[in-house]
Amino acid sequence: GINAEYMGAGFSSSNPYYIVQQGKIATLATMKETDRLGLLKEVAGTKVYEDRRAESVKLLEESDQKRQKIQEAIKQLQSRLSELTSEKEELVKYKDLDRAKRAIEYAIFDKQLNNARQKLDEIELNKSEGSTVLQQLTDQLNATHKELKDCEKKLNFLDLGSGHSTREKKKKKKKSTLR
Repeated sequence: GINAEYMGAGFSSSNPYYIVQQGKIATLATMKETDRLGLLKEVAGTKVYEDRRAESVKLLEESDQKRQKIQEAIKQLQSRLSELTSEKEELVKYKDLDRAKRAIEYAIFDKQLNNARQKLDEIELNKSEGSTVLQQLTDQLNATHKELKDCEKKLNFLDLGSGHSTREKKKKKKKSTLR
């Protein structure tokens, strides 16, 4: 570190004495004050220090600009992160509400389906009862028809046995209706 500074300023560890070359003294004596100050700074090593300081200041400024850009990027990322977090919360709420909605729709559908099945069972029961009643009435009607035929046969038989023919009865009926 320090040896490098000395070497950069023109000092050498092998030559502990700094010797001004011949002809330089006259130049030094006739120099303007600003030039002489620059030479003294160079000899004293402050020029190297100032050059390095200027480089360091430039690096600090560049670092500061990069830091500001990074901070802006971080702010943008934090903003986006908060947006995404709120969107995620909304999505979770939506999914919960959608799940609840589907559960309610399913419950309603299931209830309607059970009601429809119950009504269908009632209709089937009424249909089978009606079918049974219809069958009973049909059986009664058939029995009544059979009895009627039996009665007509008996009546015809009785009419034959009393000596009157069916034809004569029909004739008498026609005559009585004509009068």
